[in-house]
Amino acid sequence: MLSLYLCDLIFLTMYRRTRLIVAMSVIATYIALFYASCAGESKANEPAKSVPLKEYPVRKLTYQSTVTHKSYPATVEGIQTVELRPRVSGYLQEIYVDEGARVSKGQPMFKINADEFNQQVNAAKANVAVAKAKVNTTKMEVEKQRPLVEKGIVSEYILTAAQYAQESAEAALQQAEADLQNALTNLSYTTVKSPANGIIGTIPYRIGSLVGSSNTEPLTFISDISQVRVYFAVNEKDFLTLSRNLSTGTKSGKDKKQQEVQLIMVDGSPYDQPGVIDAMSGLINSATGSATLRATFNNPNGLLRSGSSATIKIPTPKDSVLVIPQGATYELQNKRFIYVVEEGDTVKPRAIEVVPDDAGKDFIVKHGLQPDEIIVLDGINSLQAGAKIKPVQE
Repeated sequence: MLSLYLCDLIFLTMYRRTRLIVAMSVIATYIALFYASCAGESKANEPAKSVPLKEYPVRKLTYQSTVTHKSYPATVEGIQTVELRPRVSGYLQEIYVDEGARVSKGQPMFKINADEFNQQVNAAKANVAVAKAKVNTTKMEVEKQRPLVEKGIVSEYILTAAQYAQESAEAALQQAEADLQNALTNLSYTTVKSPANGIIGTIPYRIGSLVGSSNTEPLTFISDISQVRVYFAVNEKDFLTLSRNLSTGTKSGKDKKQQEVQLIMVDGSPYDQPGVIDAMSGLINSATGSATLRATFNNPNGLLRSGSSATIKIPTPKDSVLVIPQGATYELQNKRFIYVVEEGDTVKPRAIEVVPDDAGKDFIVKHGLQPDEIIVLDGINSLQAGAKIKPVQE
């Protein structure tokens, strides 16, 4: 009985302790909730702090004037390029110049062996001497027969025959002198001289080579590059535009407008001399739909050479266009967008159509923007549609 009483007492004690612990937990929870609600009510009663708007540089669009260029591949040629061929045949005896050298008109360049031509000159001189002697003999005969005919000692027939002989001798002298001149000319051809000022091309022959006018290859080329002519082809549309810009003028070239062009050399650097379009093809190639134009450039330093490649750039002035920085735009799904500042300083993306300028820094707007609209210039990666900003005029 005593043990049973003790068990009941222990159970009752533990039951009371458990209820006390639970009660204390409930009270603690209520106290925590009370303080939390008080704190939240206190914060709700506090005034909200405003977040400052972020500044973004903006620009108000206005019409501008700019210049764009169209580029065309081109070929450079000297103002005069001459094939140098020998006018007589023989073995090459001397070469006085080197490839790539600059020569003047009349400067000796090659020497062909002249032994044969010297012999022809000597023979022609001898023939001239014989002819002159013959002329003198016939003159003496005429002078001898004339007084005899006047005195009636001999018939007039003998005098006439003597006069005919004299005329024949004089004609033979003229022929001999012509042969001598021809021999001297051929002898002069053994020294091949430059026909123009210019730069020497390659020389395929060497001393001892047999050369002549029938050779397939010339001795060399002489290219006058004090000025160069640059040939390029344009499509029919561009040809029509250029034709309108260039007045045909008079035959002498008076009152003729000239379109200035720029030359870009093969290494990408611009040539420092401006050029002008001075000739246009009168025929459009029906197969390619293109026409050939010619521009002329001064070449005082000889930097441009015949046969080299280049690029012609033709300026096209554009008035009343909108120009925007490329950095103010972004591309999405093959479309170009820009942020426009609307009422309330909120931004909205807008699709635009543009073309790049020559420098690659700006875009020329074709569609999508109007004058007096305001665009965001920088920081567009942190923007989204409807965002409010603090615009700062550039």
